[in-house]
Amino acid sequence: MTQLNLTLDANKLTDAILNCDLDQVMKSTLVTVLNAYMESERDQYMKSKRYERDENRCDYRNGYYERDFTTKIGTLKLNVPRTRSGDFHTQLFELNPSGWIKAYWLPSLRCTSMASPPAK
Repeated sequence: MTQLNLTLDANKLTDAILNCDLDQVMKSTLVTVLNAYMESERDQYMKSKRYERDENRCDYRNGYYERDFTTKIGTLKLNVPRTRSGDFHTQLFELNPSGWIKAYWLPSLRCTSMASPPAK
């Protein structure tokens, strides 16, 4: 069994926590959550998970493209999944009638946020 021993200096640890950039922590967490959400949307659309071969599969994965998503904490670079047919579209960037981007959050997060409307 592998054993790992750590020696921590409480003062250095406290300073590091107090001086960290919480916006950056929030951004990276949000990117991870939103990318996972879009990936699960694609799985539901395709009716199969990654590396699954199933007769119910309706399309094939075709990588990702980068897209900027502007929020109140800054611009996030998201990896948007796509399918070979090009018919899959995530609901994350769907426009509502007022022209604002709706952010669909996982129910467990219990928060909502609106991005700024696109510049005209």
